[in-house]
Amino acid sequence: MRPAGIRAAPVLELRGLVKRYGSVVAAAGLDLAVGDGEFVALLGPSGCGKTTVLRCIAGIVEPEAGEVVLAGENICGKPIYARDTALVFQNYALFPHLSVFENVAFGLRMRRVPKPELRARVAEALDLVRLSALEKRLPGALSGGQQQRVALARALVVRPALLLLDEPLSNLDARLREEMRGEIRRLQRTLGVAAILVTHDIEEAFSVADRIAVMREGRIEQMGAPAEIYGAPATRFVADFVGHANIFDATVRGAAGRGVRLGIEGGIEIEAPMAPGWRAGDRAWAIIPPERIRLGAAALELDQRFEAEIKEVTYLGGTSRIALRVGAVPFMVASQNAATGTPGAGERVMIGWERDDVIARSAAERGGG
Repeated sequence: MRPAGIRAAPVLELRGLVKRYGSVVAAAGLDLAVGDGEFVALLGPSGCGKTTVLRCIAGIVEPEAGEVVLAGENICGKPIYARDTALVFQNYALFPHLSVFENVAFGLRMRRVPKPELRARVAEALDLVRLSALEKRLPGALSGGQQQRVALARALVVRPALLLLDEPLSNLDARLREEMRGEIRRLQRTLGVAAILVTHDIEEAFSVADRIAVMREGRIEQMGAPAEIYGAPATRFVADFVGHANIFDATVRGAAGRGVRLGIEGGIEIEAPMAPGWRAGDRAWAIIPPERIRLGAAALELDQRFEAEIKEVTYLGGTSRIALRVGAVPFMVASQNAATGTPGAGERVMIGWERDDVIARSAAERGGG
């Protein structure tokens, strides 16, 4: 995985990008850099501005201020066809009356690529997406996954400096989405092309991206590698959006060895790693990841352990999600299903975790409340 920093001159830079729709701010002075061969995901809820940012890069939308710099050139004001980018749309946007071959060849024809080279490049692109045998078919005779591969081939055949993907898998079923995530990542790595994916799907972003920019109200709330975004969320918004279940309001009680004691609303006290400058009485919030909580005998060996009552068990095949309560405090636990079975609703069990499993932040930090 590529490190979080850009080591070489970036392929793309967004500098102070601003775009509004009336009172709605879609890009609020946004800065972003994408390195050579890097895969970046813009992740966030509907209305956060991620699609607008992609369209500003593609030339579909012009920003009100700021720069879109591609390969060292500010391309603001350039028409779509003059930008060295290729966009894969959510609905694929294939020409229904053209064959697979002609759909892929379309961009090359617009660029007046000579016929021998055109045929060779289309054949290469179709081979890359494993559709060589279907070049004469019309899009209507293809499955959703095959249509998506045609759209990818059409984008990649022009050899863009930057590949743009606008929620490309949202129309596929769950099995095909998983398959196509791997396909997109394989193609991107094989070609070494820089890419930006727009998505609201956390699993999709985590599975393909080198870095993720979590967006909120036209700004990047946090940017980093997937493990950093999940394991060290900078704000409560990020923690909530990437799916952390056990997020609690807390108050600093005082020091506890190398850590700090936190009072959780609902009546229990836990320990967390110490943060610089914390004092007793400070407001905070804390996360205990569901997958880090141990159940039963495994919890008895831990310093932080509590008796809990199971409220509900949701069976998910290899795993279960278990809703519990420690007094008035709700917890969610992600548990591997063992041959011995999973405890049921109404049973009482011990739960526990290590101090370093707890992620804690000051409520005074940006987005903390």
